Amino acid sequence: MKFLISIIWVTAIVLGNPAIAQQVSLEDLKTLYRTQKDTIKLKTIHRITEKHIQQNDSTFKYASIGLHESNEMHNTNYQGIFLNYLCIVSENRGEYEKAIELAKMALEKFDLIENHLWAAGVSREVAEIFISMLMYDSAMTYCMKALEYHEKLEVNPGTLEALSTLASIHELSGNVNQSIEWSQKMLSLAIAHNFPYYQSEAYLNLGNTYDQKGNYDSALYFKLLALKRTTNVKKNSYASLMGNIGKSYMNKGNYDSALYYTQLYYNLSRDKTDPLYRRDQKKALSAIELGQLYFSMADQRKAKLYLDEGIRLSKEIGAKEKVSEAYHTLYRIAELNHQDAEALRNFLSYNELYQEAIKIENQKTIQQLTFRYNTKQKNQEISLLKLENELKESKLMDAQTRYYAAMLSFIVILIVGFLIFNRLNLKQKARLAEERSQNQKVRFKSMIEAEERERKRIAAELHDGLGQLLSTARLNIAALQGNANDAKDKQVNNSIKLLDDAVSEVRVISHNMMPNALVSMGLESAIREQVHMINDAGALKVHLNLPEEKLGISEALSISLYRVIQEILNNAIKYARAKNIWISILTQPLKLEIAIKDDGKGFDVRHTHDGSGIGWGNINSRIEMINGKIDIESGHAKGTSVIIAIPV
Repeated sequence: MKFLISIIWVTAIVLGNPAIAQQVSLEDLKTLYRTQKDTIKLKTIHRITEKHIQQNDSTFKYASIGLHESNEMHNTNYQGIFLNYLCIVSENRGEYEKAIELAKMALEKFDLIENHLWAAGVSREVAEIFISMLMYDSAMTYCMKALEYHEKLEVNPGTLEALSTLASIHELSGNVNQSIEWSQKMLSLAIAHNFPYYQSEAYLNLGNTYDQKGNYDSALYFKLLALKRTTNVKKNSYASLMGNIGKSYMNKGNYDSALYYTQLYYNLSRDKTDPLYRRDQKKALSAIELGQLYFSMADQRKAKLYLDEGIRLSKEIGAKEKVSEAYHTLYRIAELNHQDAEALRNFLSYNELYQEAIKIENQKTIQQLTFRYNTKQKNQEISLLKLENELKESKLMDAQTRYYAAMLSFIVILIVGFLIFNRLNLKQKARLAEERSQNQKVRFKSMIEAEERERKRIAAELHDGLGQLLSTARLNIAALQGNANDAKDKQVNNSIKLLDDAVSEVRVISHNMMPNALVSMGLESAIREQVHMINDAGALKVHLNLPEEKLGISEALSISLYRVIQEILNNAIKYARAKNIWISILTQPLKLEIAIKDDGKGFDVRHTHDGSGIGWGNINSRIEMINGKIDIESGHAKGTSVIIAIPV
């Protein structure tokens, strides 16, 4: 769909009047190209290139000619236009990095001549490329840039496309509430300016977001509204919508309806009227979704058939979307059929793609960019009000020169007004500072909670998934003992030892990610387990004093306190050279107090606030997040004492 929008956008700008453009044949344009000069020649090459837009090789050929001619004529606008065509060709071929470089060059040209419409379109195209590469932070950057360009223009389809892309990025990043907010903005503009197609897109975005929230009835409601505003004439969007509706029915457990719509999506995605690359992309996605549906319906043979097809097509075009999900489903199929080697291979492929997605996804950057955009809007309003106030003050000063007798009164009024304004301004600044502080705390808390949830999930995956696979492999190899000669038996024993070491390593990693005692039995048990591990190591002695009664605090607070205590213990073990550590937890009315002391070499406590230590920075941030207070006392050869007070 995004590719066809790009075609429509290019055609509208280039040809101006579609009715006239249809009367001009390709041969006529080529004749004009050979006979005309200067700008008319560039415009003719542009039309020829646009007519070949669905043929990558021809588009590349004529866009390259156009770029050469525009360079010779020093025509900045057409340099940007032909660079953009080359960007589209590279994107269609799956050459994303090259496409991005070409788009950046095109943007520089359009910025030089302030061609905001083309600059907005190119920025949105770059955002779509980054989405295909799963680089959502970069996608957000360019999508916000497109919106900034559109603010300088009247509302047009490009504005709605940018809003739709913003909603999609937030949905993909898990920020469902912000996704709903951007989709509603898009829907309001589409209704106000009578854009039925984008009303359909907005409803579809809302449906996808409610899918992610698990509200499948609402998701189907919005998707069926989208279907009412979409016809099968727009086959590219119609096919994708069928797949979306099928997904909601599958999530709801209505497999018959899900199979009907998903099969429609699969069939329509093989329509030869689509551009080649986009068609292959939908073919890959529809095959994967159909395979996952058959797996949910317990038809493993068809599931594997379609999943293998989807992975193969994705690899051919270099796409990564949903490939990790396909590998995970194949892993589950192999595990159900006790095909351990294939299960391990599919799990490792899934894990590699999943870890890559985690690294490149940066929700914090997305939130900051959105906040920066909203703040910029507010600052513009404040600047306008400030300008109006300055104009009023200027008029008062002019009046003073004309009415000398009333000067003293005007001065008094101005002073009083200034004091009132200044006081209100100070209050406003203080309130904004407080809001920024609270927003920052909320963002950090969300980030920490998301990180802990991910730790907990990965720990469970390692323990229950990979750990079980390794244990099964050990049992299979152990069964070979005594059935071979001495040399082979030695190899078997070595293999068993290596598998035992791997199982132990998986358990250690799983425990470090999220101790089982913390989740199942609470903070006290997790601390006892940590202390037991340190004491068993024998390097130092940890003395623990816990209250007799259970603390009775929430899991989120328990995790935060455990991470703080764990970080302080790590600092004492690594740097303090302590022989003893004392941990004491006291319960008081409306307050929980934790005291940690060691007999180590001590340190300069100023370093805990100057940003030189990442560990103390994390400790201070976590304590602030849970509205606690921390007091640190230390000095050279005096050990360290840390007291933490938490409201409960």
